[in-house]
Amino acid sequence: MNIFYKRPLSLIICVLLCGFVVSAHCISLSGALIFFLSLLLLAFSLILLILGKRKALFMALISCILLVSTLASALYFGEHFNLRRYQGHTVTVEGYVEDIEKSLNYTATATVAARKIDGEECDTKLLVHFKNKDGRTLYEGAEITFSGTIQTFESSDDFNARSYYHARGISARVTEYEELTHRGEVKRSLLMKIKDFNDTACRHIILTFGADAGALFSALFMGNRTYLSPAITLNFNRIGISHILALSGMHLAILAAGLTALLSFLGVRKKPRTVIMMITTLAYMLLTGLPVSVVRAGLMLIISGVLYLLASMKDSVTNLSLSVLIICIIEPYAIFDTSLWLSAFATLGIIMMSEIMAKRKKPHSVPKRLLMWVLISLMSSFFAIGATMAIATALSDSLSLLGAPSTLVFSLLIELFIYIGIVMLAVGSVFPIGELVMTPIARLIEATAEMFSGSGPIVLSTAHTSTKIAIAVFTASFFMFLILKFKKKTVPLMILGALFISVHICAASDTYSEVHKDDVLLSSSEDRDLIIAKDGGRVIAIDTGRYTSTDSYSTAKVLKSEKLYSVDAYVIGHYYYGTSDYLYDLLRRVKCDVIFLPEPLNEDEATWCKAVCNKLSCYSVEIMTYRIGDEIKAKSISVTQLYREKYGEGVMTDAFGIALSNAKIAYLGSGVLDHAAKETHMQDWISSSDVLIFGSFGKPYEQPYYFEDFIQGIKRIVNRSEKLFLSERTERCYKENGTEIITDPGTVSLIH
Repeated sequence: MNIFYKRPLSLIICVLLCGFVVSAHCISLSGALIFFLSLLLLAFSLILLILGKRKALFMALISCILLVSTLASALYFGEHFNLRRYQGHTVTVEGYVEDIEKSLNYTATATVAARKIDGEECDTKLLVHFKNKDGRTLYEGAEITFSGTIQTFESSDDFNARSYYHARGISARVTEYEELTHRGEVKRSLLMKIKDFNDTACRHIILTFGADAGALFSALFMGNRTYLSPAITLNFNRIGISHILALSGMHLAILAAGLTALLSFLGVRKKPRTVIMMITTLAYMLLTGLPVSVVRAGLMLIISGVLYLLASMKDSVTNLSLSVLIICIIEPYAIFDTSLWLSAFATLGIIMMSEIMAKRKKPHSVPKRLLMWVLISLMSSFFAIGATMAIATALSDSLSLLGAPSTLVFSLLIELFIYIGIVMLAVGSVFPIGELVMTPIARLIEATAEMFSGSGPIVLSTAHTSTKIAIAVFTASFFMFLILKFKKKTVPLMILGALFISVHICAASDTYSEVHKDDVLLSSSEDRDLIIAKDGGRVIAIDTGRYTSTDSYSTAKVLKSEKLYSVDAYVIGHYYYGTSDYLYDLLRRVKCDVIFLPEPLNEDEATWCKAVCNKLSCYSVEIMTYRIGDEIKAKSISVTQLYREKYGEGVMTDAFGIALSNAKIAYLGSGVLDHAAKETHMQDWISSSDVLIFGSFGKPYEQPYYFEDFIQGIKRIVNRSEKLFLSERTERCYKENGTEIITDPGTVSLIH
């Protein structure tokens, strides 16, 4: 197809951006290597030019562009990452609070725009966690001085902190701060005022449309997701259309299409219409707070309008590359922002699809036109998903089976919702019918998303090597199709379609084989024991721990590492003050059909049970209670709580029995054997178990406890409890009997 054919400016910009991006991500050794290779390429091309090889002129141009981009990246980001020289040192920072997020306990996470570090002038941003009284008194725009230790961001397997914070222009974080003083208040910047206006507008929208419809419209049209239900976010993520909730070029395109149709209907000519469109686009960019995806789309429209007004020309590919370059010049940190690249590549895919379909004749009959529209919509989804597949799957390690058809359905619903919403805002002061009109549409969107999301195992894992290889082959083939020139595009498109299907087949095969594997897994840490029982695609998770909000991320990570994106039953072992927040955050990442809570045994537990029910009311999850001795079943899995302590009696201690068709497992939380639980029916369960788990969470044993019992038939013992040991005689007997003893499992299979 060759997207660079007769587009030399687009090619130059793309090479420039590639050099800038690679050098910025590899600022040290790799950046120097790129610079050295560019010099060699330039020298080689100059030698060829001297020898009369005129074709080497292009090679010389490319090498010069790479040199320029590498130098620009080194100069800019060398200054940006200059804070590394302060790594581990305590410094004095002078600056102001640019952004702040406060929690219920008055702690605050703030982005501080630093003006001076140890008296030296600077222009950088720092992430600071303020506690207690300091978090209570801070506000946006406050000028402050404090001392603290500079720490650069370190990425891990769980979270790419470096790219996440660098994309927001934040160079480092400050730990162990002290001596915080206020020095006044800075003049509020334009962006701060825009944010205030955006918040005010969203509150007005919610009052006009009602809570549900107003929150959805604020997210879709204003880019403010503060009031949006996390259940909607989860469902949209599961069906592969999370990009619809993130403000992007699609939303600006909907606005532009509607405004163009309106102006055409009013008889406004094309050039005045173009000027109005440019002004409206700029206003919308400011209204939404200048997110990079909207800025990219807005710049494309503005550049396209300028070219049309000055030269009556239009080139979407060059407009796209130029708009991305302008964003990176204005805000170089944007190159670390994956939303920019997802937006840019998705737009590129749609542009290419448009060029392919533009040469086809438009049918005359209505049914054929409708069929053509469906085909174009599906092709748009295919090209957008194909162009972004490598980045999207690298970020989430998953993809959805319903991505393309869901985009088709929800694009229509969202377009209708936005158009009617704009009309309702315009007439709302005269006819207060916004809530009456908008609420049914919002509920239709939510119900449709819930129906699609609950239609089985639609989320597929891409973590397996075979799937990653398939994605790499598809992505390479996709961009080769865009770059190479083909006389006929039918065969390459069929090959791309086959590769696209093969990616989903690989992902589905790997995911379904893991989900349908009968197994019981234990993931154990100091603050939590998580047991996952699987049988023929049905899953029960038993969770006993401190239930803090931060633990929900690690719990979701464990489930997703086992290719589990939904759970049939989630069993909570006891009550803790953070249980409601823990489950609320967990359900934002993993879909659960039923949450099982222990039946309250006192007023404290009744209070926490009610708090959980209230907190989870926004989710379509069933909440049930169970008693000690009750069976919780899913297929051949049966879970029974054998013992628990009441809330208020110290650290919670639980015991569970898990039975499958081919195994029986006893879980004993830390401290259980020191309590009255050892006198109960647990002994019968333990004596008939195949696997015995001494968990890490619970009440620590006051004195070293030696487990003396030898139980015939136990195949595996997992010991994660402190101060609990098998006596030498007992351990020797178990080992002679072929029992496997595991002391530090991490995540381990219990029956295989």
